[in-house]
Amino acid sequence: MNKKKNFIVCLTIILCTLTISTKVKASQYTDEMQYIENTNILAEQIKYHTENRNKKFSILAKITFDKPVNIDKLNKYADGLVNRAMSEEMADSSSSGDYLKYSWDEYKKSIKGYYNYEYSKYRYYLTITYNFKYYTTYSQEQKLNRDVELFIQNNIDKNASDLQKISTIYRFIAKNVKYNKTIGNIKYSAYSAYENKIAICQGYSALFYKMLKEADINEVRIIRSSSHSWNIVKIGSKYYHVDTTWEATSNKKGDYNYFLKGANEISKINKHKIASEFKTNNFKKEYPISKYDYMKTEITNLKYLKNNKIKINWKKNKYCDGYIIEYSTNKSFKNSKKYTVSNNNTTNKTIKGVKKNARYYIRVKAYIT
Repeated sequence: MNKKKNFIVCLTIILCTLTISTKVKASQYTDEMQYIENTNILAEQIKYHTENRNKKFSILAKITFDKPVNIDKLNKYADGLVNRAMSEEMADSSSSGDYLKYSWDEYKKSIKGYYNYEYSKYRYYLTITYNFKYYTTYSQEQKLNRDVELFIQNNIDKNASDLQKISTIYRFIAKNVKYNKTIGNIKYSAYSAYENKIAICQGYSALFYKMLKEADINEVRIIRSSSHSWNIVKIGSKYYHVDTTWEATSNKKGDYNYFLKGANEISKINKHKIASEFKTNNFKKEYPISKYDYMKTEITNLKYLKNNKIKINWKKNKYCDGYIIEYSTNKSFKNSKKYTVSNNNTTNKTIKGVKKNARYYIRVKAYIT
């Protein structure tokens, strides 16, 4: 009598919670429907569908808990799979990782299934259905991949240094892509940035990410503030900030004003207050960002000489091709004069013809060609 009662109770629990649809399409990775517990395999399925711009798809997940859980817990689990699918740990091409993370406008999800009480555990068998709204179509992404690959083949020497590759791509984007926020959601995409030559910051940073990956520069990320996005890229042992959007909208496009900036300098620029997700100890440990600009130099001595001359000495920057010396009697450097020193081993310059008893403002900037 007791055994029969227990069976009926167990059956009642299963029937009351059984809502799974029998029309769910089988996973492409299996010949028949099966529930998967491995989160990496589930994330790979999501990654596959989103890279191929499938708008609606389902996955079958098995997850175990010590006690029954509410729908919020299951929603968090489903969102976690998406985050995992679009993480840098799962990235294996220029179309995955951060690029994939910023390739869609929104997604919705529904969760159906049941649970069994097995061996003192609650095992949930879930059908998670996702509906994604993307910025681009699969055919647009295929065209972009072909065109970017062709650009890299024609413009990037395989034997070039990382700095040369990064510089070439940075300058290309800054000079060729116009900022425009009036063209609909496609403005958020790398496709629009490259093919239409129009985008906003998210499109700029996504294109920079994709092009660097195609050029075998894999240590690159997209980071954000509350209202802006740009990139960090690794040179040597440190990461540096790169903002192609601000470069493209500056008065002198491609002049490396926002190229390989250190944390100290980028924080002074409007809209570059890094979001909290990029301030965690784990992120800082995995992506150590330099405090100082990569192209940094520093004036070490200024001396007034006879006959209206000023001698300037500065620190050598071994990464640059040369230095630009700029001086003016105006603090904002209005109507300033410039000298170019085209040898990075030269660390001094004498300026002639300055006015006696006048105050001069002087700055030195390292540059690359």
